[in-house]
Amino acid sequence: MGPPWLLALLTFLTPSLLTQALPEGPPLSACTGMRPGTQPGQSGLEGHITAPQNLVPTWGNSKSPPYYIQVHADRYTPNEIIKISIVANQTTGLNMFRGVLLQARQHICTSNETTMVEVEPIGTFSIPPSQPGQEVGKCLLETIDCNQVEDSAVAHMSPQYKINETVQWHAPEGMRGNLVFRATIVQHAHIYWTDVTSPVLLDPSAEEPKTCGACGLFTKSWIYVVAMGLILEIF
Repeated sequence: MGPPWLLALLTFLTPSLLTQALPEGPPLSACTGMRPGTQPGQSGLEGHITAPQNLVPTWGNSKSPPYYIQVHADRYTPNEIIKISIVANQTTGLNMFRGVLLQARQHICTSNETTMVEVEPIGTFSIPPSQPGQEVGKCLLETIDCNQVEDSAVAHMSPQYKINETVQWHAPEGMRGNLVFRATIVQHAHIYWTDVTSPVLLDPSAEEPKTCGACGLFTKSWIYVVAMGLILEIF
């Protein structure tokens, strides 16, 4: 073990160093699972070294994210353009975020603890020419091509703090059922939330949104705890 002063120095420096992880946006390897890697080099949003707060919250944080996704419509039609906002909730304190990965996916079911979605991203996104108070061309977000589909996701392109960012979602030509906007939102490299979901965006021709049944009993937290237990047992 190193000298105490070295440990103190690392403790002081680590948070500031971690916030620099992937300042120009997530890699395309994160598109499917939308889950950060736990150490540099793993698939996912590499550079994040802890579990997400919604699974294992650290001291002072909550499982519930201090962010929400606002969909500026209740239902959609083919080729419709709908505004989507990623918002830091200011009612719980001075909250901001640095990183984000956002997609639209088909809704499967919702329970009290989770919302299940399909894997394929649906529709495309565009970034408005400028946000309020920002110069043209100085947007903090960009579109990326997930699953080889052009502009199928939104990601950060700067580590600058963000509070309320609005993008445009372009509905596909054909109706695809009820949809949910799902995001991973990063406050710092070691503090982030996965599976941040919007209210259901309705397809008027589809059935009512479904509620998850018995399968919902096996929650994400339970699966994570079991997996960690197996790892500890092996090693």
